[in-house]
Amino acid sequence: MAAMHKEKKTPADFNKAAYGSVIREARLKKGISQKELADLLGVHRNYVSNWELGIARPDLNIIPGLCGALGITAGQFFRIPGPAGLSDAEERVLKKYRRLAARDRRSIEGIMDVFIRQADDEFDKKCKAAFIKITRSGNTAAAGTFGWLNDEENESVYIRKTPETEMADIIITVSGDSMEPTFSDGDEVLVRLADSVSPGEIGIFLVNGEGFIKEYRREGLYSHNAEKYPLRTFCEDDDVRCVGRVTGLVTQDMYPTERELAVLCGD
Repeated sequence: MAAMHKEKKTPADFNKAAYGSVIREARLKKGISQKELADLLGVHRNYVSNWELGIARPDLNIIPGLCGALGITAGQFFRIPGPAGLSDAEERVLKKYRRLAARDRRSIEGIMDVFIRQADDEFDKKCKAAFIKITRSGNTAAAGTFGWLNDEENESVYIRKTPETEMADIIITVSGDSMEPTFSDGDEVLVRLADSVSPGEIGIFLVNGEGFIKEYRREGLYSHNAEKYPLRTFCEDDDVRCVGRVTGLVTQDMYPTERELAVLCGD
C-alpha cells in the first residue's frame, strides 16, 4: 500500500488556521451558530465556515465588526499580548484602508501577504536553528523501577539550544523531595550519559534496579534534603551504577511555543 503523503502547510495557511481557531472558540463561547454570526455581519454562512476551517481569512475591513459580534477585542483576535485594542497607529491604518476601493484593498492585502510570508520564512529559519531534539524518559529518578534504557514510553521532544541542553543526552523527571531545595518533585533535569561522576556532582544512579538523583560523595549518595533523607551507603552486595551527570534544570521556556512547534513538526 502506498504511503499517504501529508501536504505541508505554508505560513499563510497557519495564519488562516490560527484565525479560524479564534473565531470558532469565540463563537462557541458566545453561544451563536455560524449562520447567526453571518447574519450579524451581513455575509453568507459559507464565509464563516471557510474562516473557521482555515480556507480563507476575513477581510481587514470586516474584522472590527467580527470582533464586536464575537465579543472580543482586535488584540485577542490577532493574539497580540499586552493591553487589548488597536494602537493609534493601527487605527490610522484601518481608517485609511476603509477609504480604499475594493481593487486597491486587494492590492494592499497582497503586499501585506508578501511581507507576512517573508516574516514567517525568517521566523521558520530562526526557529529551526534554535532547537534540538532530545529524548525524554518516561521514567522518573528517585523511586520505582528505572528501566529507561528499554522504555517504550520514551519520546523525542524539541528543546531550545543552550550550552546545557546541547551537552545533555536525555531528560529525566525528578520524583520525590529528597533533593529539595535544588530539585523538586516533578522537575525535569538534563542528563549527560556517563558511567561515573566526580565527588560533589549530581548524578542519576541505579541502585539495585531503582533510579535515584543524588549528589555523589566518596562515602555514598547524598540527599540535599539531608534532615529527612540520610546519606545512603552501600555494601558489596549492592548493585550501584552511574547513569549520567545532571547538567541543568529544564525550564518551561526551553520548550517551543505552539507556533514554533508547528514549524518544527512541519505542520
